[in-house]
Amino acid sequence: MLVRNVPIWVLVFFLSSRTIVAQTPDLSEMIAESERSVVRIEVNGVDSKSQGSGFIVESNGLLVTNFHVLVGAEQAIVHFPSGSNYPIVGVKFLDPNRDIAIAKIDAVNLPVLKSASSLPRKGETVVGLGSPLGLSFTASNGIVSAIRTSQELRKELDDDEREGTWIQVNAALSPGSSGGPLVNSKGEYVAMSTLASSGVAQNINFGISVDDIRDAIKKASSRSLETLAATTAKMTMKDRKSGDRTSESIIKRKPIPASAFEAYVKATSEQTKGLMKQLVQEKKSIAEQLKEMKVGQEFIPPNFPPEVQIVRGHGKKSINWYFRNRNIKQQVITKAESRTSELAVALEAVTKGTPKDATLALATKFGPPLNPQKEGSIGFMSGAVVLHAFNKHDLIVTYQDVPYLMYMDSTAGLFPDEEIDPTAVFIAGTTVAPVQGSTVSITILQSVSDEDIRKEIFGKDSSAPRTWKSKDGKFSVEASFVSKNGAEVVLKKTADGKEIKVPLSKLSDVDLTFIGSK
Repeated sequence: MLVRNVPIWVLVFFLSSRTIVAQTPDLSEMIAESERSVVRIEVNGVDSKSQGSGFIVESNGLLVTNFHVLVGAEQAIVHFPSGSNYPIVGVKFLDPNRDIAIAKIDAVNLPVLKSASSLPRKGETVVGLGSPLGLSFTASNGIVSAIRTSQELRKELDDDEREGTWIQVNAALSPGSSGGPLVNSKGEYVAMSTLASSGVAQNINFGISVDDIRDAIKKASSRSLETLAATTAKMTMKDRKSGDRTSESIIKRKPIPASAFEAYVKATSEQTKGLMKQLVQEKKSIAEQLKEMKVGQEFIPPNFPPEVQIVRGHGKKSINWYFRNRNIKQQVITKAESRTSELAVALEAVTKGTPKDATLALATKFGPPLNPQKEGSIGFMSGAVVLHAFNKHDLIVTYQDVPYLMYMDSTAGLFPDEEIDPTAVFIAGTTVAPVQGSTVSITILQSVSDEDIRKEIFGKDSSAPRTWKSKDGKFSVEASFVSKNGAEVVLKKTADGKEIKVPLSKLSDVDLTFIGSK
């Protein structure tokens, strides 16, 4: 209930509404015809995976999507309702202030979604088309509520660089629909789904207008095609130069005091034996869960909210897993396997590494547990579930059945009901949020990077000498860390001061954990 009443604007990544609109034969036919040109975009990013939508505007493979869908993309695959798919080979035009990207796939004779000749009128019916998390394409309908200027949105979003004309609609848009078209009764796009509201401002959603999209397509025609890698580098540089303007974070990241790091590292060192025992237990528990997951059923009724459901029978070992579909099942299994690997590496560091290696592995991969009542402290949080990720850095999670605001380096790829990766967390303080006409206090959590913990344990420059070992255990050298360059690490030998280069593939898991590559 708390989440639904916090008025926060969000960038939405893929259509999650499951309302299939089929009120009249004409509307059904229009949706079926228009949907041929709508695509689901699967993005492999620098830090994570995500999904978005888009639509074809030229038969030779030119498509429109949101700028923020492709931010950080290393690879992007376009999927059509017919089952065919193509990689995005490049980008022709970007407009971050209108959140428009014009991209290209290598395909011909594609079905094209036509543009409306003018802006829609207030009260006109519109249908939002897009794709949910790996599920079938969906539609939701509503009306045009208003036509808004950039000046109005700048004030509402506290974003003085927002440009363009925006179509306000009450069609259901929620975390997950960016880049999909908003079409009129003729099957022509009048806007592109971009911004949605939550909390008390529900059903006040926005799409960038057809006029802005047509202008972007016209500009794209005179631009050369840039590779996705080159485009991503430019977007990253723009974000850095603009002070990460695109994040629109409502949580201001606080500097973590040295005393908090010191206390957390000290507690980890003192509790090594107990934490190691718990680590072994968690590793065993996940292994058992993996067996149950792999035989889980790949079906949950369409109107049943969770993507994953665990049903426990009368016996303690009677546990059945149910998944929305095969894709969701594989995501959950892959995540569990990744966590198992992390715990195995941590266990090796505890048993075979130095005391500092053991402390680092435990502090970044396991415990001591978080105490949310202890403001200004650091603790390890495991089992937190996403309620709502509402921009690049901010989300609301539940931990031990209590909601918290949380700041993360990136919320890309997170969706409701998903467990976030176990991580060290700083209790940054509290804020107030409006709930049903009053205000409540809510605690703010802030993720702590492995790099910062490593600096606390091994020194600010992490240059203290240590023993480095090869993966096969046949080679070791006493040296200090200098730098990591691509696929190799530079070390400075303690004995003679000479620098040596060692391929990352040759280093032990303990060493890879130390430099943050595991």
